[in-house]
Amino acid sequence: MFKLISAYCMLTLSLILSYPLTAAAEQLSQEELKLQKLAQERPSEYNRYFNRHMFTAGIVTADAQDGGSFDYGHSLDANTHLGIRVESLSANRESEISARKMFGVGPTLKFFVGNSFYLKAAVLYQKKQYKQYTFGPLMEVNYQDAENDYLVVDAKIGNQWQFRHFTIGCDWIGIAQRSVCLSNCEHQGSIDSRQYYLSALNFYLGVAF
Repeated sequence: MFKLISAYCMLTLSLILSYPLTAAAEQLSQEELKLQKLAQERPSEYNRYFNRHMFTAGIVTADAQDGGSFDYGHSLDANTHLGIRVESLSANRESEISARKMFGVGPTLKFFVGNSFYLKAAVLYQKKQYKQYTFGPLMEVNYQDAENDYLVVDAKIGNQWQFRHFTIGCDWIGIAQRSVCLSNCEHQGSIDSRQYYLSALNFYLGVAF
């Protein structure tokens, strides 16, 4: 009788101890199935799942200017990335015989909707420098120099495809607003009064790990 009771107690104890392991194994199996399904249906999202840091460089076309950009992104999860952006642009407008330069830096937030499509927002500190030349009625040369600092709110949509540790993407279209003038505000309109400007087809590539 004592042996029977002991065997029963041992069996009960083993079942109690093995239950957490069984539950953990089932949970792990479900997670593996979820990742396998994600890899088949949304490969870019699947590859983002395993990367936490991303560096990209690309071309920028905005406000009738061309230049380059550099971005660092840190993923909070597979679909939400926080980052910082640095960009530099310049332009020569033959119609106005003018030259302009623009530098921007600031934080970004990118949110993926589905496999590769995303919405992106940024708040940038932007420095604009102008050198504009015009001709008077007697063909004399007149020019103005100006430099303004702004806070710019920027929004874009695009697609980014992730191939393990390599990524390629494009901001298809974006709009930006110079929301706050920080310096030399009394001259902000003497040369370029536009507060909104568009960007389009900004391609980039980079690495992730």
